[in-house]
Amino acid sequence: RVAHQSPMRLLPMRTAAAERAGAAACALGSYGGGVLGGDVLRLRVRATDGASLAITTQSSTKVYRAKRDGRATRQALDASVADGALLVVAPDPLVPFADSVYEQAQSFAIAPGGSVVVVDWIGAGRVSSGERWAFASYRSRSEYHAVAADDATMLDDDAAPSADPPALREALWLAGRG
Repeated sequence: RVAHQSPMRLLPMRTAAAERAGAAACALGSYGGGVLGGDVLRLRVRATDGASLAITTQSSTKVYRAKRDGRATRQALDASVADGALLVVAPDPLVPFADSVYEQAQSFAIAPGGSVVVVDWIGAGRVSSGERWAFASYRSRSEYHAVAADDATMLDDDAAPSADPPALREALWLAGRG
């Protein structure tokens, strides 16, 4: 099932390669080619038993200059990967423009036998416009939780995150020059 709401678009892709592999692929896009300060993008993904899913983007994600109120663009991904499932999250790079403010949180609940491949990369900005690393703020946090194969809450839309610490945590905070 695929559903989206502005400013994010979900574009299911039917490719011969995905069909041969028995996989599904979906590209994320945005109206207007980028995201603005105050935009909130939330994505919930479930890869069920034995499924293979690749999530990409149409192109780089452009993060435009924050508005005067300085509110961040926020993006959240909450994913669960069941036994025997594969989830690949491989977007094009995020490109923060000068004076942009961006916050990202990614959480992956992975059952035994589940696999996740995540590519998370950031460009220097609009280098040709002299905006090399000129964003105001960039925050990214990724958590990877190992869950029991029979943990029914893993696939429950309303389940609260586990109190157990994640098996692996990555966080990155950057402040642009200013």
